[in-house]
Amino acid sequence: MSESLRDIIEKVIIKEENIETDNVVYSELISLKEQIKDKIEELKETGNFEDEIEEAEIALEDEETTYDELIIVLENLEEL
Repeated sequence: MSESLRDIIEKVIIKEENIETDNVVYSELISLKEQIKDKIEELKETGNFEDEIEEAEIALEDEETTYDELIIVLENLEEL
């Protein structure tokens, strides 16, 4: 059974919308990771908070760390 032209067009439109959303989320993720890296470097210069820095670096390297978890990491670093 073949798909109708309408079904194909709807799938293409949905896919394009998802790509745009993914690009926004990806750019926000990159920005968040850069903010965390900057904060880590700032804390390294002070010579304190080695444990917190190590935890943040592990979170950055872990591919399973979610966006929301990275936000928490940044918030925790900013409180130091």
